[in-house]
Amino acid sequence: MVIKSLLPLSDEKEQNHKHEQHVLITEYLIGTNKTTKETKEDEHNIIAVSPNDHRWYRLIELRNGLRCMLVTNNLLENEEGKQEDQEQEEEDEKSNQHDTEGLSSDAEKAFFKYHTTTVALYIPAGSLLDPSNVQGLAHLTEHLIFSSSSKYPEMNCLDSFVSYHGGTIHAYTELEFTVIVIEISSNRVVETLDILIHSLIDPLMLSETIFDQIQIIDEESTIAQFDDHYRASRLLAHLAKENHPIRNFSWGNKTSLKDFVSNVNSTTILKQLVKDRYCIPEGMNLVMISDESFRVMQQRVERLFCLMKRSFKILPDYIGLKEPWNTDNFQKFHLVYPSENIHQLRISFPLPPIDEYWKIKPEDYIRFIFAHEAPGSLNSYLKNKLWTINVDFDIGDSQLYHNSSSSLFTLILHLTRQGLKNLHSIIDTVFEAINLLKRLGPLKRVYDDIQLADLHAFLFQEKIDAITYADTIARNLRKYPSLFVLFGHNLHLQFEPVSIFKTINALDPQTCNIMLISQLCLPYCDQIEPWFNLKYGQFDIPNNWISYWLNPNINPELTIPDSSQYLAIDFSIKPFDIPSTEIPIILLEADFGTLWYFRNQETLPKAFFYLHFLSPYMNLTPQHSCLFDLYTLILNSLLRAHAYPGKASHISIHFLSTDTGLILKLTGFNQHLSKYLETILKIMYNFQINEENTKAWKQELKDEYFKELINSKRLIKDIRLYLMKGIWWPVFEKIQFINSITHKQIFDFSILFRSHLTLNMLVSGNMTAKESKEVFHMTQNLLELGYIPKILLPSLRATQLPVQQTITKVESYQSNDCATHMLIFFEHGITLIRDYILIEILAEIIQESLEDYLQTIGQNHFTCNVTLRDTYGIISLQIELMFSCEIHNSMDVVDYVSRFFVQFKDLIMETTTIEFERLLSMFRSTKQTIDNSLQTCVDRYWTEIILNSLVFDRHSRERNSLDTLTVTDMQEWFNEHIIGSARRQLIIIVCPQDEVRRKPIDIIQSNRASHGTRDNQQNRHSIRSNGTVPIERLSRLVHRQDLFEDEENTNGHVSVLQSKSESKLRCLTTKRKHNINLRLTRSETLYLNKPFDYPNDVMKLDYIIKSFESIEINDDHNKNQYEKSLKILLESDSNESEKSYVFIHNLKQFKESCLLYNVTYVK
Repeated sequence: MVIKSLLPLSDEKEQNHKHEQHVLITEYLIGTNKTTKETKEDEHNIIAVSPNDHRWYRLIELRNGLRCMLVTNNLLENEEGKQEDQEQEEEDEKSNQHDTEGLSSDAEKAFFKYHTTTVALYIPAGSLLDPSNVQGLAHLTEHLIFSSSSKYPEMNCLDSFVSYHGGTIHAYTELEFTVIVIEISSNRVVETLDILIHSLIDPLMLSETIFDQIQIIDEESTIAQFDDHYRASRLLAHLAKENHPIRNFSWGNKTSLKDFVSNVNSTTILKQLVKDRYCIPEGMNLVMISDESFRVMQQRVERLFCLMKRSFKILPDYIGLKEPWNTDNFQKFHLVYPSENIHQLRISFPLPPIDEYWKIKPEDYIRFIFAHEAPGSLNSYLKNKLWTINVDFDIGDSQLYHNSSSSLFTLILHLTRQGLKNLHSIIDTVFEAINLLKRLGPLKRVYDDIQLADLHAFLFQEKIDAITYADTIARNLRKYPSLFVLFGHNLHLQFEPVSIFKTINALDPQTCNIMLISQLCLPYCDQIEPWFNLKYGQFDIPNNWISYWLNPNINPELTIPDSSQYLAIDFSIKPFDIPSTEIPIILLEADFGTLWYFRNQETLPKAFFYLHFLSPYMNLTPQHSCLFDLYTLILNSLLRAHAYPGKASHISIHFLSTDTGLILKLTGFNQHLSKYLETILKIMYNFQINEENTKAWKQELKDEYFKELINSKRLIKDIRLYLMKGIWWPVFEKIQFINSITHKQIFDFSILFRSHLTLNMLVSGNMTAKESKEVFHMTQNLLELGYIPKILLPSLRATQLPVQQTITKVESYQSNDCATHMLIFFEHGITLIRDYILIEILAEIIQESLEDYLQTIGQNHFTCNVTLRDTYGIISLQIELMFSCEIHNSMDVVDYVSRFFVQFKDLIMETTTIEFERLLSMFRSTKQTIDNSLQTCVDRYWTEIILNSLVFDRHSRERNSLDTLTVTDMQEWFNEHIIGSARRQLIIIVCPQDEVRRKPIDIIQSNRASHGTRDNQQNRHSIRSNGTVPIERLSRLVHRQDLFEDEENTNGHVSVLQSKSESKLRCLTTKRKHNINLRLTRSETLYLNKPFDYPNDVMKLDYIIKSFESIEINDDHNKNQYEKSLKILLESDSNESEKSYVFIHNLKQFKESCLLYNVTYVK
């Protein structure tokens, strides 16, 4: 590990003669020849980085007190390019110049055009400052920061400018701070920051803007109240002490901000709030990541951010807000009714503030032991009994669980149906595991394993995306000394048994909160959380339960896991035995498979083993496909106990089921990766399961099938894949066989599947060609792979839609569902890369215009997503719509979309070359920022291999294709495939049978005409001349994730150990349209075996928990509802416009009538 010295900013002239110094951090950590005082000084004077991190860092403090971290790759220019820097500085001083004519060369113009700068700004103001009568004020203020200022009075100026130049804005508000992250091309960063600074210094806060932003905040709140994670967090906050600010509704909505909007002084109040709490440079942190030189970045930051004067204000202090959870309402047993059909047990323990223990991280010690899946661990014990699916945690993800005044340690157990029946035993087991920790005390060997594994991960980390990295550094600057700002949140630096034992003792059953989240809790929910309308019931925990938990029995099956045998100690880089390659090569071809090998000049001690097992027996019939799903689900469970030691050593395993076979992906330090693979393969070969477990896993798979059927979004995806893939068995066919599967059948299938496998394997990273061949042959020997004729292997073939406009309507399986889902496809067919890029561009153009068009029909009634769908190389333009069946008839919406394209044709034809070139420039910038890590590169190559396309230079070809596209190409494609008579169009609709009746055609036409003249409509639905791509869609353009549409965890078991943590970054920009999930349902009915009468309130909870033991969750009702055949809905009243559509009355017959493209993939 290397330390790069911190350069002071007090004297710029002295800085010009200093260069970054390098020393080994190991010397610092050992403390050789250093006093305690010198060590403390070093913590604030140097920055430690990973030796694999080739960026350079400089931490400065401006004269107004703002701290800024500058990050660059451009060290050479720091030393030799001062003249160029001065020229660039002069260029920046030209205010509002939106061109690059001042750059000295074409190369520099290209550099600043296609390289981006990421800026993160930390503001020390959050929702804890909200007054109790204006809850959500901080969230509203965050939105209004982007609105307008005296210098830039245009509404939504910042968001408009950033979007216009293809940039992105992310922002979120926490309890104690607000973070804004902006990414934009380097030649636009000066104007962007100038707009941001003036929005803080002199905001306008116009009344109409306030009203618009409250509308958006209300939409965000609506989305959040259907997310069970947010619902549980909201209930915890609701249970805090009265008058404690953590209890406030930090999201805000129309109701909480109603009085504030009506206040005539709201603008003045907001301006004063920004001045007093937000515009405090002494408490701000800024991070700038760019490829520009330190001098250029520093001059820009000083010139712009020094416009904020030092405020001399005292920063908010939240230390006094202690013990928010020390209340009777919190220390209860709560039954909660969720939005989704889940069974979840959450046990929350209040902890003292843990910020002061950031070097120790005692909560991570507890989390590591509880999450471990080795034999003897809590996680393994519960899973082996088939009581839980997974163990998760909720500490640190949000400031609700970790802030400067309090902390919550929340253990989340995802229960199976069997676990719900053994709820009391599960809780007892949790406290038995806690008692084990208390009896044994902190173990240094366990802490050493955690410390060493995390240190290795930091030493050899790969570059992450700039947005997440900037956000992390901005928050760390406030929490840690400069030495630790890059890794203080991850590494465990000091073993201190007293602090760890103190945290373990805080896991007290007398102060904890227990929350059972299940739809079976509805009859017992007699209270409502007011902001999310969350139904819950509150009960006292029986004293006899608490007495047992305080002194539980010793469970001999629970132990502390041993150290991982896969912890790497050898990080040497192996010599090349063949020349390095920039693309994968075929290293070995055999009868049983093909070995691909890729190794470039990356110097990381990591390796990648990607294996694709192809079998001819997995998709022969729907019954085979059902057996394969069950086999995969069971195999995942068998792997968990053996996989976690690898995860503890930062070896990741992903186990995917596809329509061609199994994909196994191993990534980690190369020293023990081969040994780890050998363990996994032996488990696959020695597949064993008893009959009792088979029944439990059958029920688990059946539950997953049920969830897919009642989820209209998943059902419509199943129908799409069934119609558009050559061989695909949908859930509504597979579920017919689940009950008849026997233990012998699944065991026989495992042998049949294993004995007829062909292997495609990619080895990459720090492995020699010789070692790669040895791993390849080891796999063949362990699984006894043999020759299989290629004609028997599953092929990748897509259906060719007929030249017509085809519609199929399917009834939703969920009787109380009010949402209609619609997919509209325009099939292109066999494609070239040039066509692929053209449709990508067109999809982005249509997205915003169609959203605006549908908004004129019904405000917030539609969610819309336009994307490119790739099915084995056959691409289609896909439009996905969701709306309420009680407001719109599905066929009316089909007419709306048809009329949209009639109007949109005029806009496409009027698109100028300048507008189209701006779109191309944005896509060029997107294609330039790819493969920022070896992992990304290997994943991209693996996609090409498993799809047999083998276009390893795809991104280069895509960039070259952009130079050949013209606006005429786009117009011709639109005329031929969207509105032409020879178009291949398919519309799939999933809706309830009792949707609202159709509107007469004259009403539809009058509704459209009432919205103004064609000029107004053109202005409303015009192509986005700013050429922006919505933030949430940019990643898709880079990674082509839609190619893995058959691997999207359809059965809920894609990955054995995949992390489910969510990013903290939420897109809360002022113009962003949010796709609201219309979870509209009719009255709900819950079926119980029998009601329970309670003799008294003390015994009420005992009776409720015991009632779960006898509940069967209505198997007969499920069988009648979900095992019925798919029902096709017929149109009884059709308009004249429908005569051009062909309605599908039988999906199977329609598919059999279609031709198949005679290609596996286009190379």
